[in-house]
Amino acid sequence: MSMRYQKSCWRVGVVTVSDRIDYETFPEPKQISCLLTVSEPGVENRTVSANLWIVIEDINDNSPVFTETVSE
Repeated sequence: MSMRYQKSCWRVGVVTVSDRIDYETFPEPKQISCLLTVSEPGVENRTVSANLWIVIEDINDNSPVFTETVSE
């Protein structure tokens, strides 16, 4: 994962992943956890950290496949 700074508001950051996360192939437990640390350089060099948990949920992202053209 990577974090990028959003200049429009200094209190907002965006967490992005470098590759697609596939629920079916993601190992158990289906979550990502990391320690997020933000620092403000200056006289006091303020730093704050927080745990970040991302739960991977399943969505219907695959189109249905039909083996017959007409169902009875």
